[in-house]
Amino acid sequence: MIQPFIEKEIHNLKILRLLAIVFLLSIDLVTVSSLGYLAFQNYKNRAVSGSFWDFAGVPLFSIFMTLLLPILPLIWLIIRRFGKLFMQLEHLNDYYANLYQDYCHSIPRVFSGIPPYLFSQEGLIINGNLHQKILTKSDFDQIHILRIRHGIRGTVVLTFYQGEKRVARLTYNILDHPAVHFLLKHISLVHPTVTIRQ
Repeated sequence: MIQPFIEKEIHNLKILRLLAIVFLLSIDLVTVSSLGYLAFQNYKNRAVSGSFWDFAGVPLFSIFMTLLLPILPLIWLIIRRFGKLFMQLEHLNDYYANLYQDYCHSIPRVFSGIPPYLFSQEGLIINGNLHQKILTKSDFDQIHILRIRHGIRGTVVLTFYQGEKRVARLTYNILDHPAVHFLLKHISLVHPTVTIRQ
């Protein structure tokens, strides 16, 4: 049985996914609508014989499809990424669902979002834009933490290594991000003897 918090989180993430898709499609529709309005003004000023659709239909449809070409892969990526997260959240046992709830309460957020990492019974799941990586105890033995200051702001880069080979990387654009502290506090669930280098 899925916990009520996880059900609510999945519901909120579905709303977020829908908003992202609607936003991308609205970019296309607003652009074509604006061009359609300009074409209609041009059509009226020229007093062209024939209908407006004969005058501007094919160019507007071509522009609509051309703008849709780069948007469709982004929509596919959004659907794929959210779908993977839904499966991950649905398969969390009670302990890791409670841990995810603690994670959500420990980070500042206004609405649900895709977490960069997720603790599960399978290991540490790193959610990338194009891929997902599940790190178990045998997949990494070190975590290097690099803090870069940019004046007041900064960046934190967590890099997971197995020996000398880089396995995964997480980057935060806030120098003292609560998600970093949460990860370091609970990494012993996945790898109790991991070496952390700062």
